[in-house]
Amino acid sequence: MPELDSTKMLWELLEGHSISVQPVNRALAVGSVTMSANIVPRHTSQPNHMVQLNINLKSPHTGSKTLIESFAGWGANEQEAIQEAWQKFARASFHVLAEVFLEQHSDQVEWEEWGDTGNKWQVCLGPLLRLSFCADSLPDMLVGDLLDKLKNALLSNLTRECHWLRFYYMRKASSCLAMECLLDNDTWAEGEKLLTDWNWPDGFYSVRLFLVLLPRLNNR
Repeated sequence: MPELDSTKMLWELLEGHSISVQPVNRALAVGSVTMSANIVPRHTSQPNHMVQLNINLKSPHTGSKTLIESFAGWGANEQEAIQEAWQKFARASFHVLAEVFLEQHSDQVEWEEWGDTGNKWQVCLGPLLRLSFCADSLPDMLVGDLLDKLKNALLSNLTRECHWLRFYYMRKASSCLAMECLLDNDTWAEGEKLLTDWNWPDGFYSVRLFLVLLPRLNNR
């Protein structure tokens, strides 16, 4: 799909949430924030089509870094695959990006305060994206304990700046099919080990969570 169409889809999503945008080259500007999107076809041995949607965001909060969120989409044709990827983004990470960087309140996120000795963080958690691939295979699971383990491992390693974390886990029966844990776009090995060691229930499902951490300026 042409890159212009990806920009148009992002524009429509933002304006559909009452967020005014201005085009800047191949990106969109919302105040001091710029966002762009692109679609990358992916090879698969399956008969279905697969694409990867990449959302790129730069903000004063992210400094010199670019926040990148990626979603896979599957479908009987490329258009269906693209639509699925956009739907996943709109259901999950979009709410965090809008709340934190675009100052657009969303009732789909939760704010928590995380802290260790001397440092405190305001953490915006997006909705847990849960997908079940066969009837009744996805239990009504809670990942609170897993998130606590990730938080405890994370806090001692963070610099005092904006950070973002996402994890993804896919299971079929008693086996892990896919898994990743990314911190600031890069693989976080300690987080992946925690995901691997977690006692996941059997079934055919996937779960995905995205969050952003902002340092508190006043730690009192």
